Amino acid sequence: KKEGYKNILGVDVSPEQIELAKKIGISEIECQDILHFLRNTDEKFNVITAFDLIEHFRKDEVLCFLELVVNALNSDPGVFILRTANGESPFAGRYRYWDFTHETCFTRTSIFTILLSTGFEKAKVLPAYHYFPRGARSNIKYALWKMIELGLRIYMMAETGNFKDNYIFTQNLLAIGYK
Repeated sequence: KKEGYKNILGVDVSPEQIELAKKIGISEIECQDILHFLRNTDEKFNVITAFDLIEHFRKDEVLCFLELVVNALNSDPGVFILRTANGESPFAGRYRYWDFTHETCFTRTSIFTILLSTGFEKAKVLPAYHYFPRGARSNIKYALWKMIELGLRIYMMAETGNFKDNYIFTQNLLAIGYK
């Protein structure tokens, strides 16, 4: 809204989340199950986002959800952005199991393959870095992360013999599907 977007709608199954959204001024939000919403809407969207959602679905629901997203997107631009737990992160077990409601976990390869197999024309998967605002403290945090990431790449090279693979070590993945 701050950037000038007009046709905005949020959907969440949690009444508590709906109330929190309304308290901070988000009125364009509906309380319902996303699968139900997508099955029953005729509306088409340019962009759909799903942050920390897909890992709560069973595998069959993941496939259904992604197919419904493809159907709800306009053809141009038709972009889907999701963030989910990274199954190949060194922290995958902690992140996968810290929430009892997590049903699935994805790697860069599995989420990429699933996006393409459910109707997206192309996809890309990126690390979900924490935002590093400018300043000395942020620069130190960023430098520390880059050193840790290099150490993990060296470990993977020693383990697998492959240094060039595009490993993603962040706790979350950011995946983008294009219709």
